[in-house]
Amino acid sequence: MKLQDIYDQLAYGELRMLNLGSGNLDSEEDGFPKESFKKILPTIQLGLTELYKKFLLREGHMTVPLVEGQVTYVLTAKKDAPNDFRDDLFKIERIKGIWYGEEYEIPLNRISNKAAIRTTSHNTMLVPNNEDYAPWLKETTQLNIAYRANHPQININLANSAPLATEIDLPMTHLQALLYFIASRLHNPIGMQDQYHEGNNFAAKYENELVQLQMLNYEIDNDADGDRVRQQGWV
Repeated sequence: MKLQDIYDQLAYGELRMLNLGSGNLDSEEDGFPKESFKKILPTIQLGLTELYKKFLLREGHMTVPLVEGQVTYVLTAKKDAPNDFRDDLFKIERIKGIWYGEEYEIPLNRISNKAAIRTTSHNTMLVPNNEDYAPWLKETTQLNIAYRANHPQININLANSAPLATEIDLPMTHLQALLYFIASRLHNPIGMQDQYHEGNNFAAKYENELVQLQMLNYEIDNDADGDRVRQQGWV
């Protein structure tokens, strides 16, 4: 998907009366005016981040060397982070080590399992240090982590000058939810509380769209050759 695809939907589609396009399909000025780029781009980035929090749409990978005796590992850019850390981590999904000479998926967040790794926050791990309870420690020197990642930061200069060349890593299945998120943010009056306004309507549509996507279960297919988004559990 290109950034221009989002602009076109806002200018010509269901949400064309957002005062971003001309709102007149017969007008020669119809479209997404360049002066609106800077106004809308932060909201698009925020909407992508919200969707990437809720759905596994992009998976990041990193390796973390194990330090003898160390239990707590905090994955930030300043502490305990590997060289490939990009500060886009939302949630640790899987952790693998080595056991009997083969790749082994380490139990994660199983409180009753003493061999398991626990996550106490989105970027903090508690790693067991007793090989009797966690025998995979005998062969594992580094942890291979797969995590739920944020959407890459949109290049503002490229977005403003060449939206047709600006890639947006979002499946078409989630585009409508993004559009409703944008609409709800742009119609949410500052300082207005406990009152109905048009932003409430779009916010409700956004939440309903999220429910539908969760029911259809569009996520990354980790069993395929290369990550791709698929509809899991449905034929």
